[in-house]
Amino acid sequence: MASQKTIKIDVVSDFICAWCYIGHLELLRGISLARSRGLPVEFVIQYHPFVVNPSLPQDRPIQKDQYFLRKFGSLEKTHEILEMVCLRAKEEGLNLSFGGCVRQTTRAHRLLQKAYFYGGQRAQCAVLRRLFRAFFEDEQDIGDPRTLAKIASSQAYPFSSPNKAGSNGLPEITVEKLGAEEEFDAHADDDAAAIFDSEEEALAWVEGNELEKEVRTMAADAARKGVAGVPFTVIDGRWAVSGCQKPECYYKIFAKLVSSDSCPHSTESNGIQKMCTGESCPAEPPRDST
Repeated sequence: MASQKTIKIDVVSDFICAWCYIGHLELLRGISLARSRGLPVEFVIQYHPFVVNPSLPQDRPIQKDQYFLRKFGSLEKTHEILEMVCLRAKEEGLNLSFGGCVRQTTRAHRLLQKAYFYGGQRAQCAVLRRLFRAFFEDEQDIGDPRTLAKIASSQAYPFSSPNKAGSNGLPEITVEKLGAEEEFDAHADDDAAAIFDSEEEALAWVEGNELEKEVRTMAADAARKGVAGVPFTVIDGRWAVSGCQKPECYYKIFAKLVSSDSCPHSTESNGIQKMCTGESCPAEPPRDST
């Protein structure tokens, strides 16, 4: 019987990146598969900041439809891309909504790092899931200090779904029932996200600048190490996943690590073996990149 192994996972991501939300759930499902199949492994997970669009203002919200139009160039292209994202998210049980506002995400990254320092990976993951859900499903402005204060002080998830079809004319998706193999809830909430005793205390912290320098340094460090897009996941300090991957692929990576199989891929100068990209995984046949 294989001995227990601890796998360290480092994820670089941003909250306004839909692929980061999808990839986050794929990773958690891969971990869920490892546990449900009895793989002798424990996981240590840490999330690191990446600012997808540093030119976005921090103190002035922008409507998402305007942001997407400027980013993609036309309404037709916006619909095409967001529909593709929605279809991919559907596989993870997500009903994405693209209404509401967007801002630069430094405040939210500060909060996520605060959660890690306060309560480790459990608190950080709990805050992260609330941030993703608030932004991509419930049309909340996660650049607003008041929104962040609610996320980090409420004992339960503090927002309700807008229940609007086609917000701003953008695609709406219907959630399908998940596969029966996994006992996994994409919307499971954890009160470990309440890292402050009150909303007032949380608001005072968010409106300050604690950890801002650290967040900017961490984001710059990721860029220096070659991270140009997110999500970017480093597993066990050696293997990397760039973009999204199916949970089964993550499971097979974990299984290879547990069995101490040698990796058939060459090691790069930074010690990381680029094992998976958005197009394929050596543990699975190639799949379409979305």
